[in-house]
Amino acid sequence: MKHLFVQILSIIWLTIANGREWKTFEVRWNVPTDQCKNWTEIQKPEHYGILVNDKHKFYGEVVVTLYEEKFGLYPYYKNYSDLSSAVNGGIPQRANLTKHLLKVENDTINAIPNENFDGLAIIDYEKWRPLYEHNWSTKRIYRNASIDYVKERYDNITEKNATAIAIKEFNEAAMEFLIATIRKVKKIRPRALWGFYGIPFCNYSAGMNGTVACGEVYEEFNDRLQPLHMEATALYPSIYLPRRNSATGGCLYVTSVLREAKRCAEKLKSSVPIFTFTGFEYFPINLSNPFYTKQDLLNSLHRAFDMGIQGAIIWSTSKNMANRCLSIGDYVRDHLGPEVKNLKNLSEICDKTERNTSNYNTYEPLCAMRNGLYKYCHKINKKWDDLFPTSTVQPPP
Repeated sequence: MKHLFVQILSIIWLTIANGREWKTFEVRWNVPTDQCKNWTEIQKPEHYGILVNDKHKFYGEVVVTLYEEKFGLYPYYKNYSDLSSAVNGGIPQRANLTKHLLKVENDTINAIPNENFDGLAIIDYEKWRPLYEHNWSTKRIYRNASIDYVKERYDNITEKNATAIAIKEFNEAAMEFLIATIRKVKKIRPRALWGFYGIPFCNYSAGMNGTVACGEVYEEFNDRLQPLHMEATALYPSIYLPRRNSATGGCLYVTSVLREAKRCAEKLKSSVPIFTFTGFEYFPINLSNPFYTKQDLLNSLHRAFDMGIQGAIIWSTSKNMANRCLSIGDYVRDHLGPEVKNLKNLSEICDKTERNTSNYNTYEPLCAMRNGLYKYCHKINKKWDDLFPTSTVQPPP
């Protein structure tokens, strides 16, 4: 049993990507808090081992997120109900890929001037999804525009035939656009961990019926996007939590998203790390009570840790930051920071247990949670502190 336990830990903890070993759970700060000048030392995320860009800038050596409006010449519609609001052609079929890649090169160099940058680099292209069928609800404009584009070139074509051509053209153009983009940035900053925000996909209703899965439709979508996954050097799923009546529902949702990300990663020939985007505030932000409950903090950060994810990226908007600095600092001091410190201590314990089996009897219950043996959300949503109080999770000697 002892030998099996060590084998399991070895598989989970020794993920290698770009020549790097990910043995401990990393938490990175992607919040533009550079104007929060009055924080005390214990209000600062870095006090708890959270990795932060220099001077808390949004772009830095730790993490860079590149948005669609400013990165390249990404085609999209400003107004989902107005076909005349197209930017850069509106749909990928109309994009000028040559000009786009030239601007991508310049934008990448400006955002990441360090040629040896080896941090996390995320391309945040969200206006449309890479598969035609996946553009529903407000994104249906991309279907309609694609059909119109076919009709412009084929007189008297039937709606059925125009739709069939539109599906093929959109899917091919979207994949070409995204793959060309990530290949370009990998050449410019080859040591960075490149990937697309929110991919692999999962449905927002995952976990609501009490099951842990994104559903066959999303699995099929993600399987078709495997060529895109293969180009990435990291996967960046998203586990932001809405306000829910059930803490278990939040845990089931996070578990569903991360399970799907791990399923997609396991299909790849080379191992890639998974860093999940998460938050600490509910959106839209209500300034009177915006922060995650203790249970949702566990559901996000702790659940990601439990499932063997390499790390988490904590994101928030810059909106009204001057008025939010104090409350964010207090939340970091009282809740977020201690939880991250707790997880980092547990990471060190489990890593040491892997290397020194004499610690097995002492730390096996803690580390068993990390390798998935402690996997049911209704169990996790018992107070974790009742099982292993934070005060007992101290760094190994």
